[in-house]
Amino acid sequence: MKCGDVTSAKALFDRSTKKTTPVYGAMMTGLTINDQEEEAIDMFNEIHLDELHRENHSEKQKLLS
Repeated sequence: MKCGDVTSAKALFDRSTKKTTPVYGAMMTGLTINDQEEEAIDMFNEIHLDELHRENHSEKQKLLS
């Protein structure tokens, strides 16, 4: 995204099957640098909600064991 091609970067990100923390960080940084702060915040919130969902699922699995 160094060239400011947010559309291509987002397409590549969306196709990625291994979205690690550094991948999310790079995408959010690129969005912020390219004046798309709201999208970066939305992505952060999405990550946070997904993490909470996984934690709740794990707790349910423990209780059912």
